[in-house]
Amino acid sequence: MITQMAWRNLWRQKRRTTLVMTSAAAGILGMIMYMGFLNGLKSMMIEGSIESGLGFVQIRPDDYIEKRQSGLTLPNADQIIKSLQTLQKSSSLTFHFSERTEKEGMVRLGGTMRGVNFLGINPETEKNVSSFDRWLVEGEYLKENKSQDQNSFRMIPIMMGKALARKFEVEVADFVIISMGSDNGNVSYKTQIVGVYEAISDGIDLSTVLLLRSDLLSILKLPDNQHSPEYITLSTENLGDTEHLKTLISETLSSVQNIKAATYKELQPEIVRLLEFSDQFKSIFYLIIMTGFALTLLNSILMSVLERTREIGILRAIGTRGKAISLTLIFESVLTGMLGCAAGVFFGGLLILWLHHSGLSLVAFARGMEMMGKAGSVLYPWLSAFDIFICFFITLSVSFIAVLYPVRSALKLTPIKAIYDR
Repeated sequence: MITQMAWRNLWRQKRRTTLVMTSAAAGILGMIMYMGFLNGLKSMMIEGSIESGLGFVQIRPDDYIEKRQSGLTLPNADQIIKSLQTLQKSSSLTFHFSERTEKEGMVRLGGTMRGVNFLGINPETEKNVSSFDRWLVEGEYLKENKSQDQNSFRMIPIMMGKALARKFEVEVADFVIISMGSDNGNVSYKTQIVGVYEAISDGIDLSTVLLLRSDLLSILKLPDNQHSPEYITLSTENLGDTEHLKTLISETLSSVQNIKAATYKELQPEIVRLLEFSDQFKSIFYLIIMTGFALTLLNSILMSVLERTREIGILRAIGTRGKAISLTLIFESVLTGMLGCAAGVFFGGLLILWLHHSGLSLVAFARGMEMMGKAGSVLYPWLSAFDIFICFFITLSVSFIAVLYPVRSALKLTPIKAIYDR
């Protein structure tokens, strides 16, 4: 009976009810769009960093996180690799790893120069921890040198990003000069482009050049005892398993001294700070949107109470309990909010679904996006079931809070005075 009364009262003033529901729908639509945009941005930043080589977890020399000093090599690398191979076979968590060596240097062609980061990789294992092979758009992926004579002359193959190739006006099979510092001074080599990749961000394309780790070590002319990788990067199938993977690796390698396993959050804390800032801004955004909705709903329910003062007085006079009147008003508020929320979620969800498949171009903001981690220029918003739950929960809470004052006003009415107070 209370539900029927609330539903009937709801449509006494169709225009007002429609206005309030529209207000709720617009607010929820804004929340849905913001949630979807933020989720897409987070995924783009994290996945862009992980897929471009950061990985989920890295094994680094113990003091790397504090000093951020390049050129440090892993102690006992052979022992670490054997332990990881054994763990891969015995662990229920599927993961992959690859050794890396990095060196900063220059790419030069004619009068054009560009500072880049040379990433020395093992091609076969690298495919499991980064997306460079999947980003390949021209040429072929790097291949290990099968030549038996390591001293025989061969052109060093490299892979570069599409944006960098465009800057130098080169393509597959063209030659460029690479330069980098070594213990023997600055060294330069003529290299051949065997492949061009296109990452999700021009920032990655312009800054990362891939070559074989063996070739990079040969260029640097390091002694055999310094051929250990600078770090080992690991990835697993699910981003949510990152902490579990770190714990597993730390326990397995606990006997190896002077190394540390670190997650992508520890390696790039700026991503964490950006995500924390976005969450704080999200709370402020929700507060503004729902405050406007709460005031509109409060005004609507209060007007409804004032219009039905005589009716409420009669109900009280014939013995209707205050609890029933309170529940009727609460049901009106909740129904109004929930119907508006459902409409906002429905239309917002359809819009997010469309944008998730088509993508939202952010080319106009590409420069700024590149500064926000390794983010690309196409955003794919998405929603989780928890996001939908949050929308309904916030709407329910706001609907309940907004009706408290009108309920209090209705319960304070004296039946006789309410009947004759016209």
